Amino acid sequence: MKVMAWLVGIVLAVLLVAAIAIPVLLPLETLVDELKHRVKRDTGYELAMQAPSVSVFPSLVIALEDISLAAPVAGAGPTMSIGQADLNIAWSSVWRGEIAVERFSLSDWVLDLRSPMATPA
Repeated sequence: MKVMAWLVGIVLAVLLVAAIAIPVLLPLETLVDELKHRVKRDTGYELAMQAPSVSVFPSLVIALEDISLAAPVAGAGPTMSIGQADLNIAWSSVWRGEIAVERFSLSDWVLDLRSPMATPA
């Protein structure tokens, strides 16, 4: 019985350390900077967002807030804005060194389909 209690204690300790370490060890700022750079390079659009937050219990969730995508035209407003985007990631994929998004949800989003190149009449 004592062995079982020790095993449960060790598992709980490992989970606690992981819950504290994963948000600290994930290079989220680097990933966001790389994403912004690639969007700019590939589309010319400017991507802006707040620093992401991470939740590890009961599932791994990366939350992005105040996201906007602006056309490269001076004075044009955002082409797209999203209040919050949540990515639920499967823990099993993290252990394999991959990212498998189980659920992707958007809230408070607006998409402006007007052409940024069009001039007002």
